[in-house]
Amino acid sequence: MAVAGGERQAALLRDLLARTGRGEWQVLPLSRAAGPLTVASLGELDWPGLGRAVREDRIALAVLDLDAPLSRYWLEAGLTPCLTYSENKDRADLTAKNLVPLPGGGVRFEALWRDALCRVTLAPGSCSLYQALEVMACARAAGVEPAQSAAYLSALPAGRPVTICG
Repeated sequence: MAVAGGERQAALLRDLLARTGRGEWQVLPLSRAAGPLTVASLGELDWPGLGRAVREDRIALAVLDLDAPLSRYWLEAGLTPCLTYSENKDRADLTAKNLVPLPGGGVRFEALWRDALCRVTLAPGSCSLYQALEVMACARAAGVEPAQSAAYLSALPAGRPVTICG
């Protein structure tokens, strides 16, 4: 599994998967991924990267941020099967609802996955809303229930890097 956004999302996702018994997934930043990918979170993939991925048929499932124009293009073009997330688009598979900014920079929101609603509270500096949504969507693609991801993200400490399991 490859994630856009670099080491932070990859580290969070690796830790979440390990803690939920899905540590068999290899997680790395998209920029370092080579060969076929079972799941790829594309984030802000550039156009040349998009063209290469499509021509090489490298991605079995794309995790897309529907708030990004390139992701909407990918979805509408039907380039691969997709799992989507958004801060404001109801058509996404995973949507952040009822965002409440917290004192000190944290945020509380409800993550809606189909008919499951989970509350998430992000401590200041733990991760951003979009990092949390990307991690939750990638974890769902690996079989992690949204409630497990919500609990994990809500337990992250403020402003400190994540401690990686095992």
